[in-house]
Amino acid sequence: MNKTKIWNTKEKGTFEFFIYPDKGRFVGVCLTLNIIEEDDNPQRLLKSLVEAAKGHLEVVRKDNLGDKLLNRYAPKKYWNKYYNVRLLGEAKKIMQKQGIKDSINLPVKQEWAYAC
Repeated sequence: MNKTKIWNTKEKGTFEFFIYPDKGRFVGVCLTLNIIEEDDNPQRLLKSLVEAAKGHLEVVRKDNLGDKLLNRYAPKKYWNKYYNVRLLGEAKKIMQKQGIKDSINLPVKQEWAYAC
């Protein structure tokens, strides 16, 4: 899995979002901008994160601020969770293609999360 982070500019870029359960609530992270929020509802949380990221981008564009403000990455612990969930998803896809049952213990902690 490629862990290279792209450099966002006012003209183009990618924002990465990640939502996971934590102590009965959901934590949402815009990994690219280091925006972290909590909510009881994952769909509402994702909507809030996307709105916050769009608002951030609009201000950077409107005020012609530096592209560095579009590349304020979240702490490593959030990226590690994100990549572990993505890796688990890829492993499950391969297992399904090969006809291997889902109950095999994988070396990655299994938890529900939404990565996009």
